[in-house]
Amino acid sequence: MDNNLVLEGSRTFTLLNPAWDHPHHIIHLIRAMGALQIPIGTYHRSVSSNEGSLVLNQSMRDHGFDYRTEFIPVRLEEREDLLKAKASVPWIWSWKDGHICRDHDAQ
Repeated sequence: MDNNLVLEGSRTFTLLNPAWDHPHHIIHLIRAMGALQIPIGTYHRSVSSNEGSLVLNQSMRDHGFDYRTEFIPVRLEEREDLLKAKASVPWIWSWKDGHICRDHDAQ
């Protein structure tokens, strides 16, 4: 599991997990939202805002952790399950009026 905390600026995370009922999430993370916990088995990518960001990533490793099987890049185009997850309407998470908000827009 990864715990990501924005210290400065903002960062947008895209999470894909085909095992979830709602497999596609986009999180516009700022410090006030706290740390984003990314569960094991969740594919993710983050992009800094135009103004930049500073993020602390604290990974939690258990006895089954093996560095040889971690951090293996995956091409989205080669994974039908991830393409299907990304094609689904995402849940959009953001900070509005002092609260974490979740929107599921039909785009």
